[in-house]
Formats: sequence, structure tokens, C-alpha cells
Amino acid sequence: MNRRGLKARGLGGLVSVALLLTFAGSPRAAPGAQNVPRNTLVVWDAKRDGDPKTYEIGGLRPTWSTRKVASDLRAPTLEIAGPGAAAYRLALEPGPSNPSASFGVGLIDPQGGPDQILISTYTGGAHCCDQLDLLQTNGGAWTRTNVGSWNGGPLTKFPTDVDGDTIPDLVMTDDRFLYVFASYAGSSAPPQIMNVLGGKVVDVSRNPRYRVLFQADMETAKGGCVEHNNGPCAAFIADSLRLGVFDWAWPIMMENFDRTSTWLYNRCAVAVRDSGCPAGRELKPVNFPQSLFWFLTDNGYAGPAYPLSPIAEKDMPGFDCARAMTPILQLICKTPALARRDRALTAAYSLAMRAAPDKDALRESERAWIRARDAAPATADVLARIYDERLQTLGALAGSH
Repeated sequence: MNRRGLKARGLGGLVSVALLLTFAGSPRAAPGAQNVPRNTLVVWDAKRDGDPKTYEIGGLRPTWSTRKVASDLRAPTLEIAGPGAAAYRLALEPGPSNPSASFGVGLIDPQGGPDQILISTYTGGAHCCDQLDLLQTNGGAWTRTNVGSWNGGPLTKFPTDVDGDTIPDLVMTDDRFLYVFASYAGSSAPPQIMNVLGGKVVDVSRNPRYRVLFQADMETAKGGCVEHNNGPCAAFIADSLRLGVFDWAWPIMMENFDRTSTWLYNRCAVAVRDSGCPAGRELKPVNFPQSLFWFLTDNGYAGPAYPLSPIAEKDMPGFDCARAMTPILQLICKTPALARRDRALTAAYSLAMRAAPDKDALRESERAWIRARDAAPATADVLARIYDERLQTLGALAGSH
């Protein structure tokens, strides 16, 4: 069920919240239950299939119906009966105007109970959302696992084992990429593969057995990246990290990313709480490559195994642009010609320090020059002249000894 799509920000409150209720007796059943094989996804539509509608799947008798929430609003409700477990009622929040759901009976959690029902409901909205729930029996009682919510519509087929480890895989999309580097239409989200084990949802996307999924997605994302779209560029690099070809992919992105885009990921200098980053503590990236590298590192894609700088080394200044909080330093970071001068000045100062007979005097003169630079007008031409004069001075000091 590999699907791509986009989930709008701030819609978490619209995601269906399932309410699991025990009830006595058998569920309502329409005459003539429909037989459905296990490991098959069934799409129930209230208007098309009946309300209520009963199915017969491997001894279980799930019945879908609607309940009235408001005068013009109804919500899907599932009632389950069958041997081996008490009857249950699952009442879901309303979504589209015509209630519907996708569901199937079969193995999802290999460590779970003998009866398992995967339920997919669509919350509706412009770009949202598919809510997944897994019901399974445990000691004669039903338990519910909230698998998660992803953008797009309901599932289109029952999950299968993609990587050959006998565990059914939920192949979704990593929706953390949405609205970060591009608008809704321009965003791309790489695959995200989930397993349910012992009632817990586990992200197994790092497993190398899923290479085929990331290879296919990387080819698609690369096509968008070379057309100078930063949303696909982000997915392209994320896929390359999953496949271990980051060093090959990064230069392609560097050559093609959109340098004019203002969609960037910011970091916070302190731990972020529910209220967001405190005022004045947000760290703004120099450009898209640095922003992307921050995002991938913060979301578990990159790390110590991928130390390549997000900006070409020759275009980096001699200081950490992540800590550039003044207009002068930010201008240096954003202007390659100034960044190269700053990097050259760092090297020239090191050479001059080794040659200087009075190192304390050189340190003080460097501090005085930094103060003068920081007090200068924040224009590239002025700063270029200030750097050139200092480079000439340090070069003369290093060459005179």
C-alpha cells in the first residue's frame, strides 16, 4: 500500500479518535452477511453497501453502521461479534459526509492475538488524513492500537510482507517533510515503513531490506530536484541516506537546489516545549543546504555517520554560521565571496600567529579588527574592503618572519 500524498499542518485535532466500548449481546446485522476472505481489504460505503452492513470473515462478524452526530452529520460505527472474544463496539468520529471505512481481518502483529482487524478511516479535509487502528484479541478481550495518521485517503489493499521477514509492512510516507521546504503542492515525502509488534508501532525504515522502496522514490525525487524544486531535493537526499549514497547525491542537490526559496527549517538554541521556540532563540540557516542538513539530523536521517558539511567547504567562513546572530555575520554567511575571505583570514591569522614575536599584541590587534568589522556598515562592498586590508596585513606579518 505504498502511497504518496500530503498532510496539512495543524490538522491533528481533526484526526479520528476511536472510542472502544464494551457492550452486551450480539451486534446488529443486516440480513445475508457478505463473506470475505482473510487478508483482504474491504471498503464499506454506507450509501453503496448498506447501513448497517454485516460481513463474515474467518468466523468474525463485523457490522458497519452509522450513528447520528448532528442533524446533518453521521459517523461510522463498527460492531464485532465472533467466537473467542467478547463483543465490542468501535465508535469513530465523523469524517466525510457519507460514512465509509476500509478494513480487513488478517495478521498484522505477529506477536499479537489470533483475531486482528486493521481499520482505515478517512477524516476528510483538503489534504488529510488516513487514520489506522488495529484491533486484536488478547485473552478473550479486544485491545486497540492506534497505528497512526497519515495524509491521503484510506488504504487501498491489505498490508503484505515487503522485505521477506514474514512481518506485514505498513508502507506509508514520512509526513514530517510536508510544508517544510515547499508548499503543499511542492512538498515530497519519502517512504516510511511501520511494523506493529506486540501492540507497539515500530518504525523500521532504516532496515536495508527496504532498499527497493527508497530506490524507486529516489529516482522520482531526483527528477523533481534537477528541476530546481527544493521539496523533491529534500526527499532525494533523505532517500540517499537510507541507501548509503549520500556522498553521490549531495553534489547533485547542491548543483540544482532553488537558491531563491524562502522555505527553510529553523533550529532552536534550546529545547522546544509545547509553546514553541522562545523569542530570540531561533537559529536561522544560511541557505537551503544547511537547513536541510539540520532537518535530516534532527529527524534521525543523518548523524555522525554522515559528517559531510551541508555547504561546500570553500564557501564556508571560519566561524559557525549556526551561531551567526548579528547582521554582519549573517551577511558573511550568505555571501560566498565574503565567506571565502573570512576562511582565508582564519588561515592567514594562524600563520601570522606562528611567526609573530609578540603574540599578545597580534591577538589584541585581531580583537580590535573584529570590533571594527562588526561596527562597519553591513554591505558586501565595505566588508570585502575591510577583509582585503586585514588579509594584506596578516600576509605581511607572516611573510616578514
